[in-house]
Parts: sequence; C-alpha cells; structure tokens
Amino acid sequence: MGCTVIEIEQWPEWHINEWRQFYSMRPFGAWRDNWHAAVIASMIANVNRKQGTAAYKPSDFFYKDAQTAQMEKDAETIAWLDAKVKADGR
Repeated sequence: MGCTVIEIEQWPEWHINEWRQFYSMRPFGAWRDNWHAAVIASMIANVNRKQGTAAYKPSDFFYKDAQTAQMEKDAETIAWLDAKVKADGR
C-alpha cells in the first residue's frame, strides 16, 4: 500500500472499512502469493507424476514455518490418538 503504520493509524474509519471490503473481494499479501505458487507447483508435479500415484494438492507445496508445521503435526497425532481410543471402545 506504500504507507507506514503511523500513516495507516491516522486514516479515518471509513477509509479502513473500504480497504477491508476490497481485501474481502481480492485478498493480497504473502499468504495469497504462497497459495498461487503452491497451485502452480502442484500442477507441474501432477503433470510429471507417475501414473497410478496419488495426485498432489496445492497444500502439499504450501510453505509453513517450523512452528506452524509442528503444531499441525501435533494436532494430527492427537486426532489419531482420539480416534484410536474411540475405536477401541475405551
């Protein structure tokens, strides 16, 4: 946007609301750029994968920092353990 945080803090409320509306229609920023790169990478990988193997998803190529990746891995492990306990009837 080419503005400093101090400049943005001085904007009137209506101006901030206009940016919120614009962002809801057309998201921008690092997350969106990351998503675009992941979509392209998954398309290239799928064109070149061996026949009969599972298709790649954009999420397979989405960058995640180490902390976020670990939190997701922990959540998957906990969900697996919960499912195991329920399946065993405990």
